[in-house]
Amino acid sequence: MKTVNFTSVISRFIGLQSRNTSLKFNSILFVLITAFIYIPSKSECQTDTFICDNGGFEDDFDYYFGETATYFSGSNNCTPLLLGQPSAWNSSALPTFRRFEIVSTGIDTLVGINRTKFGSKALLLNNRYGHVPAICNGHNDVNKIIKRFKVTEENRGFTIWYAAVLEYPLLNHMNSQPWLSIKCDLSPQYDFCFNASILCGQEYDDLLCETNFDTIKVTDWACHTINIPRNKLDSIATLEITVGDCGCSAHFGYAYIDGICEECTGSSFGSGELHDFLFDSELGMYINPCSGFIGFCGSYTSPTICSGWVLDSVAAPGYTLYDIEIDTSNHIFCFDLPLSEFPDSCNDFFVTLFFKSGSSTLPPVFTNAIEICPGNFELYEIDVFTGICQDNNTSSIISDDYYYVQVDLSNLHGDTFTIERWLDDPYPNESGHYILEADTADGTFNLGPFYIQEGSWTLIVKFENCSDTFHITAPYLCSTECNKFGRTRIFDVACSNYPGDYDPTNDTWSFKINVPGTSGSYYVYEEGAISPGPARYYGVSPTYDYTIQAGTIGPHCIKYIVEDQSVTTCKASFIVCPPKPCSNDEECDLEAYISEVTCAEENTVFFVDLDVSGTGHYCFESFAFSAPDITINDNYYSGNFSNPLGPFTEDVYIVIRLCSSDECDECDPTCIKVIFVPFPDCANLDYRNKGTNNSGLKSDAELMVIPNPLNGNEVILKSTLKYTNFELYNSSAKLIYRGSFSGSEYRFVPIVPDGYYFIRYKDSGGRHQYIKVIKL
Repeated sequence: MKTVNFTSVISRFIGLQSRNTSLKFNSILFVLITAFIYIPSKSECQTDTFICDNGGFEDDFDYYFGETATYFSGSNNCTPLLLGQPSAWNSSALPTFRRFEIVSTGIDTLVGINRTKFGSKALLLNNRYGHVPAICNGHNDVNKIIKRFKVTEENRGFTIWYAAVLEYPLLNHMNSQPWLSIKCDLSPQYDFCFNASILCGQEYDDLLCETNFDTIKVTDWACHTINIPRNKLDSIATLEITVGDCGCSAHFGYAYIDGICEECTGSSFGSGELHDFLFDSELGMYINPCSGFIGFCGSYTSPTICSGWVLDSVAAPGYTLYDIEIDTSNHIFCFDLPLSEFPDSCNDFFVTLFFKSGSSTLPPVFTNAIEICPGNFELYEIDVFTGICQDNNTSSIISDDYYYVQVDLSNLHGDTFTIERWLDDPYPNESGHYILEADTADGTFNLGPFYIQEGSWTLIVKFENCSDTFHITAPYLCSTECNKFGRTRIFDVACSNYPGDYDPTNDTWSFKINVPGTSGSYYVYEEGAISPGPARYYGVSPTYDYTIQAGTIGPHCIKYIVEDQSVTTCKASFIVCPPKPCSNDEECDLEAYISEVTCAEENTVFFVDLDVSGTGHYCFESFAFSAPDITINDNYYSGNFSNPLGPFTEDVYIVIRLCSSDECDECDPTCIKVIFVPFPDCANLDYRNKGTNNSGLKSDAELMVIPNPLNGNEVILKSTLKYTNFELYNSSAKLIYRGSFSGSEYRFVPIVPDGYYFIRYKDSGGRHQYIKVIKL
């Protein structure tokens, strides 16, 4: 058999190379020839170690081994291909001429960058001359440095510093350009790859070459971050750093590698950093336990290669980021992350930064990873229950129908909170805003009693940095002799005064009444009236709202009768107290509300606690409702209102006056507040039967309809979704209304008859959910 001189064949093959001729045939031929060349086996490599050992190649190739391959295409994804199949890798001795070499401190003679970043040595991976002597072309060469290492808690997050020099083919050579790749098998989400096309470049000359190089793209020293998950601790990981020539030959790529485990600051590709401390001025994490989001503000440095790079976007693999903000002046990026997207266990979290210049985009820059443990950021748990109607042991006086609201708080972590009440329909010249509780601990808080006649209101649980809001809809009245008056509304108490000099007798007041129903008439009149007055008709607002003129404001409440004379024994009574005189509203800084009612002496007497706000001194006197001209208690004075008031043995109304001194006879007669307090049903006073759960923002349902059944035409939607899209259908599946909103609440008024309806919406998992709605 004839012996083939491969050296001669290679020399003749080299002579065929030309930068201006087709290289495809020559490249394939070269690949087939080099496949016969002996390559050292892996048995020559070092044993497993730690990633930071010899991270700067100061001990030459200790703990590293090399592999080489040839390829014809496939560089865009850093997977070299040969004839459409993955290239075969062969072990290489270290060092290998112009493939794997240790270089000392100095300047790269072609492009002028430093050859080392830390210490006095670095790795030169691949070479601009190719591994065959005396030529200036790439050789379809791919060279890979490999390090196997044990993963520890101290070094599972590390960096690799690199500086790349890539020749850009004049004819573009798509999918075959010189390239650099960095990969770690236990953390594939950090795979890093780029080729010559993405950078700006310039012409460089080399005196050893007969022709000029094409444009050369230079990446001065940059760092790449890798974070290995904690569940891989004590595993053996493999780091691979690869540099490839042009897949069509004739163009080179090489890189310097240094500083494995060194700090990543001053990277020419830019860098980013997340901070695991609580928000301080501009950076860190801020937690909103009400909304379920963690906010992050990180810092970054812009790339220094080429020019014009700006941070264009921020992403987190596997997560959805909200409200992303990029401050290019201060180099800060911020975003919100839903806690719901984290697994139950602790998890490393990092983001990728994308820098852009015109139409060019750099490969993603990875930040450091910080550990997020959901248990450290638990949401405040808030459950709110509206109790059922309680009738104070009466059957026909709807004004004393009341209910309680229970608030269960947990996961507060010792944070301070307040529970506040905001009436939807406060009296004129009053805020209707009351502080019900203030505390710092988890617990169950029973609030009330609240009188149904006061109408709906908003409950707000406030914390230092956030708040949660619940709309409380009072239950139906239960002290009526017939069901027609169970949904009676008393609202819009108003004050008016006649023109002229101030005279308390000129102040008059009124209120509105609405009795929902489908047909028929009823009468409203003051108790003891000779004539019931004009007939009123059932119906929903606003057509069937009626204004009742209550006369001159005085220090007493008025009892009214509401009656349907077409039905035997169908009537109820209610009591309305006047507003503060409006002629003196600027000077009358006075508000008061009942904070607690208690019984004593075997439930024969009761006491009242009032919360009073205003500037000055207070006096009060109480009157039996059955005998409004007889004072039950003498006048009391207290600079800071003294509780409890009483004892009382029957329904009373309390008159509070604002005074300028310690003498109650010097109180302002035009600044008074009147409150009706019925004798409580002491046997059931502490009854806390749970009714409707109002904690829609904390329940499994991501969308709730409040109230349901509907009292009127307005529909209130409470949502925990970032964006809510919904549709309203009737019982025949006909679309009635379609809407969308962002935020926690949306209100709309579909004009529809009584009946059954359903709302369809998409939950956070993209599935359709349905809510049955009843309109009475």
